Amino acid sequence: NIVLLPSIVFFSLALGGCSRSEEPVQISGGTYLSTSAGASFEQSVATSVAGETIAQFDLGKIHRALTDANTVFMAAGANGMVISEDDAVTWKVIPVSLSTTIDVALLKSGILLAAGIDSDGQGNVVRSLDGGKSWQNVFTLPLPVQKKRLQIISGGSALPTSIVALEVDPSDEDLLWAGTNDGTLFSASSAGQVWKIVTELNSSSQIITGDRSDAGIVRMEVSSTKSGEIYIVTQKKKLVRITDGKAEVLKVPESLSTPSPYGVVLDDRNILDVSFIPGFPDALLLGSDKGAVITKDGGKTFEALRLPFDASKVVSQMVVAVSPTNANRILIAADGLVYRSEDGGTAWHTTSIGPVGYAITDVSINPKNASRVLAVLKAIVN
Repeated sequence: NIVLLPSIVFFSLALGGCSRSEEPVQISGGTYLSTSAGASFEQSVATSVAGETIAQFDLGKIHRALTDANTVFMAAGANGMVISEDDAVTWKVIPVSLSTTIDVALLKSGILLAAGIDSDGQGNVVRSLDGGKSWQNVFTLPLPVQKKRLQIISGGSALPTSIVALEVDPSDEDLLWAGTNDGTLFSASSAGQVWKIVTELNSSSQIITGDRSDAGIVRMEVSSTKSGEIYIVTQKKKLVRITDGKAEVLKVPESLSTPSPYGVVLDDRNILDVSFIPGFPDALLLGSDKGAVITKDGGKTFEALRLPFDASKVVSQMVVAVSPTNANRILIAADGLVYRSEDGGTAWHTTSIGPVGYAITDVSINPKNASRVLAVLKAIVN
């Protein structure tokens, strides 16, 4: 078995020859756990195998089992997937029959599904009926059909079409939603065996280059109160609401203090993340390049949250989360800092996670114990 070492050994040259100097350096990526509602975080990357960690894994979005909030799982790239049954205290690595695992799902029945790229470079979804011991292919994405149309610039995405986002419907735990990196939304039923296209998001670049990657689905949140309602963040940082298969782009004005003329939004913000606000079916918390905003009426009007950073600052990455049991507890992660509010966004407390050069890519609050918060860190690649 290959064991990942939690430290890096450096060698140095000295006068008169070569000498070895061992300086263990802690790898700063992986998962960080807070038991103080986000006031402080500690790295928590140990697995059940001695000396093995998930600190260097390419971790995806945090998922929690609908039947047990302490069961947490994520895709882990070339390492398959990782799962914890004690709310991120220890992890188990599960190999997946894909070259790269991009996202994973766990059905109520215990069936695992994983989406990613197979050894032939094709987008695939596989499932396991025995906890990851064996896998079977259930869906292969067809190669894109090259439509005959005028293209001003030839070319296209070098990445294969693949499913990059999986979400179990909280109202129907046998229904799975799946989004691709070219903006196609699928639904899957019968334990992941029956697949159908729900909609294809509009792409502004397709007619010019033939490339649909700007419509690619980055984040996906499924409503637990409104059947068939899904909010999607695209690669082009647009917020799209899906209602019964129909797509609608929601625009957040750059300036929320000056009303848009005739109600038409000309200059809109880039949307980076979206989260439902529990107990308020029409309310959303949005992370944008100009800060965080709240809508209480399904996107008709927006209110800015006054975060304690420079108003002129443009944010490239932001993750937002609201406690499932306390709508006043808000967590916003940007640039390695976590901004925490216990009063709905009036007062904020900040804490840092990890060293400079690492970004917080996801945050999850335990719905059964809101004092426990899990965050994922990745090294920033320039």
